[in-house]
Amino acid sequence: MRRAALLAGLIFRSGGLAFTPVSLPSSKDVREQCSETTTRIERDRIRAILWLLIGWHGAELLRFTKPNRYRLHKMRQALEKAD
Repeated sequence: MRRAALLAGLIFRSGGLAFTPVSLPSSKDVREQCSETTTRIERDRIRAILWLLIGWHGAELLRFTKPNRYRLHKMRQALEKAD
């Protein structure tokens, strides 16, 4: 929830939209499984700020870190251009 609230706050507020996070009750087991590391939260915060400032979302980094996901990203781009 922390990561989602942080990103939504950055993105929505930058566009002038109001944002209020709402927590839904869940079991303790689910919360423990879905806990997000501080590293992940900070990485996504930096990506969101970069995206807001310069329009770059970092998908090109997939080429080096996750080649299969990068190929999928490129195929989706090609399909979108074809439409």
